[in-house]
Amino acid sequence: KNTLVIFCSDNGPASEGSAGGLRGQKGQIYEGGHRVPAIFNWPGTLEPSVSGETMLTMDLLPTFLTMAGGEPGPALDGRDLLPLLKGGTQKREPVYWGVNRDTAVREGAWKLILGTKKKVQLFNLEQDLAEKKDVSAEHPEVTQRLRDLAEKWRAEMAKIPKKS
Repeated sequence: KNTLVIFCSDNGPASEGSAGGLRGQKGQIYEGGHRVPAIFNWPGTLEPSVSGETMLTMDLLPTFLTMAGGEPGPALDGRDLLPLLKGGTQKREPVYWGVNRDTAVREGAWKLILGTKKKVQLFNLEQDLAEKKDVSAEHPEVTQRLRDLAEKWRAEMAKIPKKS
């Protein structure tokens, strides 16, 4: 009764698994590399619901802090998911992540991948969740705007000291 139970993963399947028709697998920047379901069960607190909003495992710590009566500070990556888990809406835009030397930025339906050697791919995930058709040439303004965001994020991440 008093326990929140969470089932989730931080990545997609290994090479022998299936990403259910999505491109990519564990360790890759495509949707199959990280898009996984998450189940939150907290009887008496959370009503059954389904959400298609993007959530990240880094959101768990700020959520737990809020549940415990604390306040997540600005130094934490992630956001408090409790409003979303309680049936509300909560958008996060844009979302950035990196895998190896590739960077992705997601804003609404758009996902841009900035690869090594500055190779760019743009996908509309509402129309092409499997990321089969690069539409960067057809949407140069979206491509450039998201590329600028991705490059700015890369520069910010490069400033963070690396552990030795």
